[in-house]
Amino acid sequence: MIINPSILRVKNFNLFLNNKLILTNINLTINSNEIHMLLGPNGSGKTSFSKILVGHPNYNRYSGSIEFLEKNLLKMSI
Repeated sequence: MIINPSILRVKNFNLFLNNKLILTNINLTINSNEIHMLLGPNGSGKTSFSKILVGHPNYNRYSGSIEFLEKNLLKMSI
C-alpha cells in the first residue's frame, strides 16, 4: 500500500495585519492528486492567505502552522 503524503497542511492558522486579526483558525489539507479552489466574497481573506503562502514580507504576524511537503513553509526562503 502506498501512502501519499499531504502536499499542503494548514493547522489552526491565524493571521494579523496592522494589529487586526484577518484570518482566524484556518485548517486545510491538500493531498496529492487533489485540486482545491478558494472561493469567497471580497474581503474574506483569499488574497491574504495566498500572500502568506508565497512569503510576502508584510504578512509576518501569525500563529499556527503551514507545512508544504511535510516541511515548515513559513521558515522556507522565497
